[in-house]
Amino acid sequence: MRLFELGNGQWEIAELRLLLVAIIPNQSAMEKFEVETDVANSGRRTLQLSARTVHYEDTLGTTILLSFTAITDRRQIERDKQALQKRTDELLEQQKILLAEMRHRVANSLQIIASILLLKARAVQSEETRHELHDAHSCVLSVAEVQKHLYPAGGTGQVAIKPYLTKLTTSINGSIVGVQKSPACRDCRRGQHT
Repeated sequence: MRLFELGNGQWEIAELRLLLVAIIPNQSAMEKFEVETDVANSGRRTLQLSARTVHYEDTLGTTILLSFTAITDRRQIERDKQALQKRTDELLEQQKILLAEMRHRVANSLQIIASILLLKARAVQSEETRHELHDAHSCVLSVAEVQKHLYPAGGTGQVAIKPYLTKLTTSINGSIVGVQKSPACRDCRRGQHT
């Protein structure tokens, strides 16, 4: 029987006919040619075809050796992998947006706290309280600077440790020195800070 007549014509596939009738006679071989077809009792399947012309020494006739490899499951795994990769990329993008939003909100919150402390410092009568509020204001600004350095605008996920530690120690040192040299602080006036 002719191939296209096998299985009640289930191999009558346009791509397969093109392979056997047009391509193989001109090229003598074809590797990994993919087609999709409905296979009896199996449903829609993806097949990989390889074809090769076979010549016989004792006759002028030629035949075509045709091999089929079922790759339906492999293609499904590839599609699932692509879908999973796409979903992962989408989630990473959402995470990046949420992280940027969180950083922005933290920076704004620190700025608001610093502004409130400064306003309160201007409103109080006590010099000692005013100085303490200014110190607190400086500490909040130091935290904001460190936070800004930890989460740069580019969001590369990497922090240069030397500039970060330099900024951190400078900010901490500035806060501590500011507290130690407070003219309004009773302990500073008495020289009792250690």
